Amino acid sequence: MKSGAKITIPLLLILIISGCISSSPSPHLPQHHEQAKYTTIQVYFAPFSDETVNTIIALINSSNKSIHAAVYDLDLESIAEVLEQAKARGVDVEIVSDDRQAKRDESKIPELSKIIPVVLDNSEKDYMHNKFFVIDSKIVITGSTNPTYNGFYRNNNNLVIIYSDELAENYEEEFQELYSGTFGGGAPTDEPEVSIDGVVVENYFCPEDSCESQVLEELSKAKHEVYFMTFTFTSRAIAEKLAELESRGVQVYGIYEARQKSRYCTFDFLKQSGAEVIWDKNPYTMHHKVFIIDNETVITGSYNPTKHANVANDENILVIHDKEIAEKYAEEFFDLWEEWS
Repeated sequence: MKSGAKITIPLLLILIISGCISSSPSPHLPQHHEQAKYTTIQVYFAPFSDETVNTIIALINSSNKSIHAAVYDLDLESIAEVLEQAKARGVDVEIVSDDRQAKRDESKIPELSKIIPVVLDNSEKDYMHNKFFVIDSKIVITGSTNPTYNGFYRNNNNLVIIYSDELAENYEEEFQELYSGTFGGGAPTDEPEVSIDGVVVENYFCPEDSCESQVLEELSKAKHEVYFMTFTFTSRAIAEKLAELESRGVQVYGIYEARQKSRYCTFDFLKQSGAEVIWDKNPYTMHHKVFIIDNETVITGSYNPTKHANVANDENILVIHDKEIAEKYAEEFFDLWEEWS
């Protein structure tokens, strides 16, 4: 076990009683686990319960002015229905999506396009990879979760709901760029940092804001530990930064999606550098794109740490500076680590 790595005592006792002690080193779970005291930033982890799905549907259904959605993929009948209902009651509903995903047999995009304005990226090799909704120019729903059956009910994902006019303005400006046909770049985010009930949140879009650079900047501040969960991770720059952190005593733990094993994957490089890394065991997909730094900062969104995501795809990330939210993500990481290691 790494020096300083430990499991908190109550959980350790439970594991001893149940005979479920893992032989792999365990990350340090933060000691404080209370629910966040505010409701302006809400975090959910998939597979979702029916209660969570109903919360998301009710929020979209509460719109009275506009719903602007940039979604890589959409095949959930329940989400398609509330979008159609909103359009029918006079809400300004507009969608941007990825053209290749819209061709899937399960996709609801062709059906929705009959009554809702839809713009596709029409790129042969790049992706409109965002997964966000802007509701009434004041609520943002984003994260790693596509509004699909797999995204909601099978894959490991995270979803953030944030009530903020300022943050919504950033996402609204990005949506309007995409909706106007500007894919693979645009104007940098004018005001990337906002304060939401005292929580500092940074918001960036790829490729114009260089998501990789933003991740590297936050990682460079790490002092104690970094946990990450990545669907696909090929960025050499980020891997080398993590290796550098490990070499100077920062504990690095990571979970990779097993289906993304390839010669470009950074798993072996980081393992050889001393980081503790494991493959996921979800029979479907471990779809998170998350970095947790010192149990104080979370980076999440649609951006996988890859060159293509940084320079070609349309992506977004949030950098949330808050201990309570970081703890919620750390608990998700810890639960998956214990299950799969």
